[in-house]
Amino acid sequence: MSSTLSPGSLYHYQGRQYQLEAVLGESELLGRDLESGARAVHPIDAHPGWARPATGRTHHARRVGGAVQRKETLRVHMYLKGVAQCNVGFLPNADTQRAIDQIAAKLEDPSPPSNHTLYDWARKWWRSGGVSEGIASRSHERGGKGGSRLHPACEALIQAEIDKLLTPRDSKLRQESITEVLGRINERIRAHNAEGLALGVEADWPLVSSATFYRRYALRPEYDKVRAKYGKAYADRLFQMSQHDPATDPERALQLGELDHTTLNVIVRDALTGERIGRPTLTALICVTTRMVPGWQIGLRPPRTDAVLQTLRHAMLDKTPKDAAVIAELGVNPCQGLIEFWRTDRASEMKTPEVEKACDTLLIAYELCPARRPELKPHIERFFKTVKETFIATLPGATLSIRIRGKEVEVKDTGLTLEELQREFERWLNRVYAQMPHEGLYKASPLTAWQRCCRLHPPQPVGAAAVIHATRPTDQYSLSKSGLRMFGNQRYASRELNTWRHQYGAKLKVVVRVDTEDIGHVWVEHPGTGLEYEVSNVCPTYAKGVTLKAHDLARKLKLFRNRDLAQERDASKARADLAAVLADLAASPRMRDRQRAAAARPTSPKAHDVPPSAASTRTPGSDDVPFDAADLGDELQTVDGSTSLYDDDVGPL
Repeated sequence: MSSTLSPGSLYHYQGRQYQLEAVLGESELLGRDLESGARAVHPIDAHPGWARPATGRTHHARRVGGAVQRKETLRVHMYLKGVAQCNVGFLPNADTQRAIDQIAAKLEDPSPPSNHTLYDWARKWWRSGGVSEGIASRSHERGGKGGSRLHPACEALIQAEIDKLLTPRDSKLRQESITEVLGRINERIRAHNAEGLALGVEADWPLVSSATFYRRYALRPEYDKVRAKYGKAYADRLFQMSQHDPATDPERALQLGELDHTTLNVIVRDALTGERIGRPTLTALICVTTRMVPGWQIGLRPPRTDAVLQTLRHAMLDKTPKDAAVIAELGVNPCQGLIEFWRTDRASEMKTPEVEKACDTLLIAYELCPARRPELKPHIERFFKTVKETFIATLPGATLSIRIRGKEVEVKDTGLTLEELQREFERWLNRVYAQMPHEGLYKASPLTAWQRCCRLHPPQPVGAAAVIHATRPTDQYSLSKSGLRMFGNQRYASRELNTWRHQYGAKLKVVVRVDTEDIGHVWVEHPGTGLEYEVSNVCPTYAKGVTLKAHDLARKLKLFRNRDLAQERDASKARADLAAVLADLAASPRMRDRQRAAAARPTSPKAHDVPPSAASTRTPGSDDVPFDAADLGDELQTVDGSTSLYDDDVGPL
């Protein structure tokens, strides 16, 4: 077609001048009378710019597709031509709709287009330059109405590649990308088309676009996609149905607890030097029934067995401070009593003999959940999220993201000390969290839920001495004629130990309980009666008040040899050397050294930590019923001759 046969060009027909608006197929065109503005359809040869094609083939290559395409294109052409002859325009209005209805009645079309559809056809017609190619049906490229443009063999090829893509593979093998799979599919289609062309067979399979492949891929189950990418175990955990049954929920306070550790996103400072010493670790136990937190521990050391035992001890003991001013400042945590059952993960510090023996002594059941299954203890995980987003985000030195903090905070020269962090956390726990409405408690606060449960089913009381006795770290040591040798070069001896050795033999092994915050004394169980005796270190000048962490640091740095502590002046020198080393580490420019020095100091006691009363004690292995030590009379005698199984000063919990 000549380039002059375009919309806007002028031509004359039967003595009147017209402006070309569009070409209607191969033999007609639509023109507008310049005088009256009426539209009319004229033969295409009325335009001077029209020239007959040199060959008999039409230039509209797209229109000669298939019978379905030609039929649909002709239908569109007839509607456009009929509306143009009605001279009502193509804008979607009532006049256009009446013209469409008249044309549909003539064509006997059961589903005529709407006036908006006709307007879209007209816009495509004008944009294409008024040629039939602009209104040619493209439904065959999409498979027609309800069909697929792809050959069934292409569909089978795509589905086979998707199956291969979603097949579980070895984790060491790299998963193919969608681009690589799509390239392989199109390469096979090109090879098939080339083979058919060589044989003279029509095999024009269209190439598969990325959108087509993604549509087929999106129809596959999400489970298969996640399984192929992350593995079957992760997919099973992600898509498993909730097994929660309200009928099995605990009803009593401390009936079920969950214990875990987390690193707090806040930088703490050294109380002596003011330097930053890193992020502390929070160990907490939550009561599932009431969402109260009866026990917790914050320290600089990584998760360990000591923190687990201290958290269990803290959860069961009375936490009411003796000072009224402390009560007014921090509040009171009313949680105390025997924990019936608690669960945790399979971390190394959880499955230790010390934790197992402590739970057996106190008749507490506990469960180790499978690894990487946080959904089995969701309440403690949700509590940790609340702590980080509600409490930690408000502290100076917080290292959370800006999204959680709400503003940028410079943490280099800010931060709390560990003691200040403990007090702030206790205040927040008692004043804010315990009195805050909880979604899991139907808008009731944890404190209200605890009080309601205690009225119906109060927790079983347990003696403070029995709890402290059971939650001390325990190990077995051989009793030699020089006493007990522990912690490398520390010796513990007493007259009672020598008597036991004479009675039970030279190869006697005894159960020893230690206090990691003070190696100046240990507690030894009688091999026959199970009663506990306190045995002091033979060198109290060095050992009294020294933590086990500080002593291990001194041994690692080789500050002294084993025989150097035999005399008083050597012990004093070793103690002074240890203090100097800790001071140097605290002033070190390396945060790692400052953290080691802070972890070697004794743990600061909480505001409510007080020495337990010795009036209520229990014998290991007996029934879980508290009894008065005075009822035992002369059968209960400790090293100093008192009637207490335990020392009056247990040190910081």
